[in-house]
Amino acid sequence: MMREGQQRVMQGTGTQVFKVIVEDRYDGERMDKVLSESIADVSRGLARKVIDFGGVFIDGKRIRRCDFAVRPGQTIEMFLDGRKYQAYSLSQQDIVYRDDYLLVINKPAGTETQPTPSRFKGTLYHVVLQYLQQDRTKGVRPDVGMVQRLDRDTSGLILFSINQRSHKGLTQMFRDRKVEKYYLAIVSGEVRQGGTFDSLLARRRRDNRTLSVERGGKRAITHYQPIGVHAGCSLVGIRLETGRSHQIRAHFSEAGYPLVGDVRYGYVDKPGSGQAKRHLLHSASLALRHPMTDIPLHCQVEPPADFAYFWQKACGSQVDWGNVLQQLVRS
Repeated sequence: MMREGQQRVMQGTGTQVFKVIVEDRYDGERMDKVLSESIADVSRGLARKVIDFGGVFIDGKRIRRCDFAVRPGQTIEMFLDGRKYQAYSLSQQDIVYRDDYLLVINKPAGTETQPTPSRFKGTLYHVVLQYLQQDRTKGVRPDVGMVQRLDRDTSGLILFSINQRSHKGLTQMFRDRKVEKYYLAIVSGEVRQGGTFDSLLARRRRDNRTLSVERGGKRAITHYQPIGVHAGCSLVGIRLETGRSHQIRAHFSEAGYPLVGDVRYGYVDKPGSGQAKRHLLHSASLALRHPMTDIPLHCQVEPPADFAYFWQKACGSQVDWGNVLQQLVRS
């Protein structure tokens, strides 16, 4: 008789988690077979995809081999996030800057920065490791230091340390707020004046949302300046003094200006405004002194097509994004 795996949903993420205890009759069987026969509506093909992407764990360890031979009593957990199994691969045009110590990438929206329970393959961490594999022939061991993170649906610049010698220095620069981080966001509502949000932020576990609290949170400082206002929404330039999870999204939502497309933080589509398939937030500029050479480093990238299209539709005309980026760093 088929035994269906126990199911639960991870709080605040919507990810389904299936738990299977391997029965005696499956001793030595392939993991993909056991999953497809133990969990309703999970075909062997789907099981193979989930395993390949890193969404299956045995006794707490991620296993990415479909032919892995299971043993009775082992606990298998399968994580399904409901998204397509299409892996992002790093192209040369995504690389904004590279030397022996630092790597700056223009991250596309829809790509996870770091591995999740559902995925390892196709995350930015994974593709950077793959990219650095080519240096092995030069005797350089790939070593990725993650000092910055972007939400899955945020596009734009993200900085990695790729050498052990630069990890500590770059991490300290972020802690000391010596890295200037500028963003562009399209928000719902008319932002007519600039200002600063300064609050304590904490994560609410039941829905995985970040919000301001009176005590117990971490201080978050967000400086902002309007760049344009059209059709009931605003293009805003943002400078982060801190880098808390969901900081920009939470601050603007609480001020009554949720990011366009950010349903989790209160955005509601307005008739005639057009629809956004993600929150419209873009990491547009990074400025710092190189942790090894002390030479100034400044990277900028224009927003991607979906962001640009939405704002140009709101304006009713073409937008000079080069000029927008200049305004951003002056704000």
